[in-house]
Amino acid sequence: MRTMWMFMFVILFLVSPQAWAGAAESLKYQSPFVLAEFAPDRPALTALAVDSLGKGKLDGNLLLSTPAAAATFEVRREGEKVEY
Repeated sequence: MRTMWMFMFVILFLVSPQAWAGAAESLKYQSPFVLAEFAPDRPALTALAVDSLGKGKLDGNLLLSTPAAAATFEVRREGEKVEY
């Protein structure tokens, strides 16, 4: 039971609204533990970096580059939610 609460606390901390970078149209999320960036033209992650110690060392991108999308998508961000 304690492990479940700790997991929920970590998830809530990682998705805090203050962690969304910059303007309302920004598709980048960053906290001391995680950096995630969404593609503006297709539903895909373009960058993902993790620092398990939370010291903000998020220099490397764990994802391979993806080919261009066959179709373009309209992206919209409302608060913490990103929709394509």
